[in-house]
Amino acid sequence: MIQRLAPCRPIPCHGVALLPQSSPNLSALHASFVDRLIVRWELVIEHHIRLKQAASPEDVSELTAQLLTQCEAVDRELLALRDQVHEAGERLPLDRLVETYGLSADESAILQLALMPLFDVSFRTRIARYNNNILFDFVDADLALSLLYANRPERLNARAMLTTEAPLFAHRLLVPVAAKDPKGHGLIAHELRPPERLADFLLGRRTLDASLETFATLRDPQFTLSDVILPEGALAGLEALVANLEGPGPFPVQRGLLLQVVGAPGTGKTATAEGLAGRLNRPVLVVDCAAFHAAPGDGARWAENLIAEARVQGAVLVYDRAEGLFGRECVRRATMIRELGRFGGLAVLTVTDPDALDPALERHVSWQLNLEMPDVEERHKLWELFVPDGLGLDEDVDLEDLASRYEITGGQIHRAWEVAERRAIANRGAKEAPRLGQSDLRVAAMDQIRASMEDYSVRSKVSLTLEDLVLPEKELGLISEVLEACQNRVFVMSKWGFGKRLVTGKGLCILFKGEPGTGKTLCAEILASELGMKLYQISIPKIVSKYIGETEKNISKIFSSARANHSMLLFDEADSLFTKRVSVENSVDRFSNMEVNLLLQEIERFEGICILTTNLDQNMDDAFARRIQFKIDFPFPEPEYRGLIWKGLIPAECPTDPDLDFDELGQNYELSGGHIKNAVVRAAYRAAGRGGHITARDIELAAEQECKNAGKLFRTASQGETW
Repeated sequence: MIQRLAPCRPIPCHGVALLPQSSPNLSALHASFVDRLIVRWELVIEHHIRLKQAASPEDVSELTAQLLTQCEAVDRELLALRDQVHEAGERLPLDRLVETYGLSADESAILQLALMPLFDVSFRTRIARYNNNILFDFVDADLALSLLYANRPERLNARAMLTTEAPLFAHRLLVPVAAKDPKGHGLIAHELRPPERLADFLLGRRTLDASLETFATLRDPQFTLSDVILPEGALAGLEALVANLEGPGPFPVQRGLLLQVVGAPGTGKTATAEGLAGRLNRPVLVVDCAAFHAAPGDGARWAENLIAEARVQGAVLVYDRAEGLFGRECVRRATMIRELGRFGGLAVLTVTDPDALDPALERHVSWQLNLEMPDVEERHKLWELFVPDGLGLDEDVDLEDLASRYEITGGQIHRAWEVAERRAIANRGAKEAPRLGQSDLRVAAMDQIRASMEDYSVRSKVSLTLEDLVLPEKELGLISEVLEACQNRVFVMSKWGFGKRLVTGKGLCILFKGEPGTGKTLCAEILASELGMKLYQISIPKIVSKYIGETEKNISKIFSSARANHSMLLFDEADSLFTKRVSVENSVDRFSNMEVNLLLQEIERFEGICILTTNLDQNMDDAFARRIQFKIDFPFPEPEYRGLIWKGLIPAECPTDPDLDFDELGQNYELSGGHIKNAVVRAAYRAAGRGGHITARDIELAAEQECKNAGKLFRTASQGETW
């Protein structure tokens, strides 16, 4: 047997920085090391070519002595290069491979020989010369054993290294491929073909197998665990789990670790996986599971290549949106699950709906991390974390206010910063440094809110203010107090710490009660307009369902959508939904009580603004009283306020008699604001149909009809004191 390189020695690698590619000096060292390896194997194969031409035993001895001298010189160069790499705080990729897969010196030599044609095509010419046949220009098992072992018994014994259970084949460092024109039959005549990516790996380059590029990406992590906002205790748990997988370098051959990260889109699942990779000083190999499932081709081969790629690169394997590949209906899931079971490294599944996964995957999952919507403190950290570099912020920017005001995910916060920055650049131009104010960030945050409430509600849009609201001074004062509470709610909860102290009841629940038409709904619309918020008027018939459990689902969806939408909720005629609970005598009673219980819980947990209106508050469940911070009674308007309502409802653009007496209208017609509105519009239609302006008679006729509809007495001024 010829002399071979000494077995690779393990070198401590703690604290080595993760490099996207090798630094220029290291790249040169890796290239020089591989060049010396090629020279060494060229010497070996040339030696064997000359041995076939040797005429006597003396010639063989002379050639052998010459080879040993030349190899010793090359070995000294190789060892010097290895020492230089170690001094740079790195390890030779070949040493990593040997240690990771537990290769013996002979197995390492076979792998090196098989790699030579990938480094230098001229090596194939030397192989053909050795075989004395231009067709046999590849490394097969026969060539490897013949160059390494001097006699047949040694070669026969060495065949154990080329079985499917041995490291070279078991870890797919070599793949036996049947040659087109083989020397003979069986494994001995098969080409020993290594993955092409191994050649780049030995050169210190990070490249991805070309067959994986359509659905996988190899990159350095963009985050570390310190950049990821995790639930309390999760960080320590994760670090303890992965402590023995710290890189760089290929993963050790052992039982791997599969983590499952579950959460809604934007909650940081992929960021957590990348943070783990950053913590372990390893690259990340991200698989688009939907693209893998849809791509035409040999899925089994891709699955094998993917695992081999992650192992050789020492990469954390991330299956993004894992439902697309490991779902119950995916035909490729079984192959991938089998290959995943052979992976000795760290793999992470990011999942939105864990129930959609194949149950067979569960036995491989070591730990599951559940990520929920971030709370106020976590959102505040995320707003601070994603501030773009070089971006100027005005003095009014209050990130804590944004965190309290907008219940959005980390992904949405990141995109809000991007949107706001792009708008600032567009507004100021490329020459000026972009600056952002609080209003810019609020608009960008609102742009990220996409939850729809149209299925269960109607959005109300008004442009009125409190000045348009006609109420007695006492009630107007209460409404102003409600507006102040709504305006300062975020400040009190975040700046004054009430949000940390209070478990529930962080929102505002307001009850407006009074006769129909007294302005309850209008007041809610004006409040929303003053606050610059969307107001959604809940449609009770769309919520209540005859099917068991559907009403509760609809209620939950309304409140979750309102949180996401930063919207104000209006339950008009709330007594029809918030009814008193009753003694359970049948299943209908039980489910009715369940609906009320759920409403009570949702209102208490809701951190926004919820307004209830009713004219039958005595029918509402008593438990709502504790949850209502403001209760305002809207009285039936007195004559003076009715006159103001008559006057305020007629627009300035509308032509009217100059002598209209609004105070007299207020005295003569005992109508609420809602009925007065109907009368004014009716009079306008009458005048427009006549082609003239609104007269006193138009108003009187319309008002009289509204009184009849409402069952109210009235006084007709044009006919004296007739009642």
